[in-house]
Amino acid sequence: VTFDLPAPSVSSFIPDTTPTNQTSTNFALTFSESVTGFAAGDLSISPSGICTIGTISGSGATYTVPLSGCTEGTATLTVAANSVLGSTSCMNGPANNSASTALVIDRTPPTINSISPPANATNGPGQALNFTANFSEAVTVSGSPRLTLTVGSATRYATYVSQPNSTSATFRYTVATDAAEVDTNGIAVATPLDANGGSISDTATNAMSTFTFSAVSTGTNNVAQVPDATTLT
Repeated sequence: VTFDLPAPSVSSFIPDTTPTNQTSTNFALTFSESVTGFAAGDLSISPSGICTIGTISGSGATYTVPLSGCTEGTATLTVAANSVLGSTSCMNGPANNSASTALVIDRTPPTINSISPPANATNGPGQALNFTANFSEAVTVSGSPRLTLTVGSATRYATYVSQPNSTSATFRYTVATDAAEVDTNGIAVATPLDANGGSISDTATNAMSTFTFSAVSTGTNNVAQVPDATTLT
């Protein structure tokens, strides 16, 4: 009688969080069945030296692999082929080297690549003008960051309203009925962006620390006011 049972394989091998800006983290490793003989020597990390593999914990089919001393980059763990013995199949596995999900270690805060102004036009009271901030990576914006504008002789603000996608954010200024808000040579956009008590962070929770950006050419983005009605004196 021949019993043909599958050798143990890696069902999942994933980091707790990715990306992360931490120097230490854990990987959760699950085999297809309970195994014996699993040890740190059965693992390798690529690239070599990006993290240090600690003491493995767990038993049966489920294990935790701790990493420490991680530097910035992308790390992958690999379970060596035929490194464990299945308790049900009594066979060595996995059949091939089995790589984990990649762990991204990111400690670089996002920056502002550019500011895109609205289309050229002469705008009147009630007109909403959208400025788009383009970031170096995916971010999350919280609070009410704002861009400082000079409209004619007045200081005005374009305040954060939404994110059209993960790498950009929309800031909006609405023209008021105000004699000071008359601009015939293009709205000026001042650097840096004003956090205004808010924050901008990437997916690894690195908070933006540099809010400066290159000069913005607003072309003929002008502002006009409705003239007063003529009166008979």
